[in-house]
Amino acid sequence: MKLILLHHSNAWCNNLEGVIELLVYGQFMASLDERKKYKKRVYMAVAIGLFITLIDIFFIHSFWTVATVASASQSIILATMAFVYIYNLFKHSDEYPYLLFFPPFLAAVGLLLYSLANYFYFASFDNLLVKNNYHFYSIAHLICEMACLFIYVFLGLAFLCFTKVKKLS
Repeated sequence: MKLILLHHSNAWCNNLEGVIELLVYGQFMASLDERKKYKKRVYMAVAIGLFITLIDIFFIHSFWTVATVASASQSIILATMAFVYIYNLFKHSDEYPYLLFFPPFLAAVGLLLYSLANYFYFASFDNLLVKNNYHFYSIAHLICEMACLFIYVFLGLAFLCFTKVKKLS
């Protein structure tokens, strides 16, 4: 436990986790579509997110405190990428008639809901910190837990549908 509590906080883990999530989920969203223009835009969004994160960590907050601006912007970028992918699937719904059983759709919906819940968590957490009001901390923590529930449920469904489709072929 002492390994992660540097400077009496584990906020640096949260900052590092946000960067890793942005890189991994950004690469995942880029891998879902074969169009070069789409991939270029996803990589550009990830680069912008990393730039905002570095500015927040080094100039606004520090590495040892929670970088709420970076976390909120990372969540907005991931939610936007997932929303654009889902919108493109709906636009081409004739190619994918069973979207509820299409694993990339389920994973993108899970990422969208996770990112939105994560954004609301960091927005409310930042507001609580500014006002020194911790009465609603349990509600903010519940939002964070629901974000995890969203991503795990939808990724689990995507994996189940993927194995089902794979067994049929």
